[in-house]
Amino acid sequence: MQTIEDFPPLYEYFYFGKMLEGFEEIVNLLYGITFVKSVPKSGECWEGNVLKLEVYRKDEFNDKIFLGLIYIDIDQRDSKLQGDCHFTVRCSKKMGHAMHSILGRTVFQHVAGTRCSTDFAEVPSHLMECFLMIRKLQNGEFQTPIVVVSLGFNYAYSLDLDSNGTICEIEMRPHQVENFFHEMGHAMHSILGRTVFQHVAGTRCSTDFAEVPSHLMECFFNDPKIFQKICRSKQTGRMLDEDLVLALIKRRKLFPAVKYTQQAIYSLFDLELHGEHAEAISQNKFTTTDLFIKLHKQALPQFHIETDYAFHQRMSHLVSYGAKYYSYLLARASAAMIYNKLFANNLIYEKANGEKWAEVQSHGGEYSSDVLLAKALGTSTVPSVEQLTRSLIMEAKSPKF
Repeated sequence: MQTIEDFPPLYEYFYFGKMLEGFEEIVNLLYGITFVKSVPKSGECWEGNVLKLEVYRKDEFNDKIFLGLIYIDIDQRDSKLQGDCHFTVRCSKKMGHAMHSILGRTVFQHVAGTRCSTDFAEVPSHLMECFLMIRKLQNGEFQTPIVVVSLGFNYAYSLDLDSNGTICEIEMRPHQVENFFHEMGHAMHSILGRTVFQHVAGTRCSTDFAEVPSHLMECFFNDPKIFQKICRSKQTGRMLDEDLVLALIKRRKLFPAVKYTQQAIYSLFDLELHGEHAEAISQNKFTTTDLFIKLHKQALPQFHIETDYAFHQRMSHLVSYGAKYYSYLLARASAAMIYNKLFANNLIYEKANGEKWAEVQSHGGEYSSDVLLAKALGTSTVPSVEQLTRSLIMEAKSPKF
């Protein structure tokens, strides 16, 4: 069956350079962030088509402050991890005692920096804590993060920068763009991190919250008004027609209840696999396929599954997200709640909302996921399971795709 993604008119609207510009427009509205694009110098990183983004933000004096680096690896290579992903090279952390030691200029090394009276040794670090309480997203008191967004395009192209700083026109499909926004959401979470310790910076937080910023960026891409604004023809610059937007919405939102039920099945399977059935499976008393089919039939009895069906063997998250795959559904519900509270219906243009969300992300894993969600929603209580479930139902019924 032909899908809307196969329609020729759509290809000219989905190309990487414009999608990156669209993402930059969104984070500029939210956080005042801009990108400076370049190709890494020889020897700066691994070989391949890699785009370097220097991330900046203007402070209250309108000065550009360097926040960190994002390397976007676009190649699909045999030696490269398959699938889109984000990972950190260097995390953010507070520079307190370290700066005291670095600034030391004494005659003898035994009295340099923090090798002073204990009465004073803690003063510079506590002063940095005062800066930390202000939560300013700027360089100087924090180590700047370096992150990588790894993508995989399986067709030939060259990575060039034109006079406007945009990369060449690499055609994409809507689901690839959505994945790109998802991974860049992780990257921004890392870039915005301003924690005392690097081990809890950015995405190094509870898995229950780690997927929320990435799913929230999907919400931005899936908002029809924003979607139409950032999708422009590479030939004419014209926005995507409203009827095509609505058609794409209709096609991509087919059977949302089935989609969420399948995700729930994967989550249950993940929990069962790493729970009481783990020992029996390791002893070959029954197989992972037996368990998967059993759960699938319980949840979707009308769906016929072949006995040799083994989709779960392609789920890499069973290893990397062991017993935590449920966090995707939880994050989807949480992101929908945050989006509807802070950004839907043109609230994206309210500067205070973007600053509030940036502040929540800056905490990384310093707080538990429930506290972070409550901070984002501006409530004193954490949403209940029923409220999160209703959020998913509303998201499925909403005029978004």
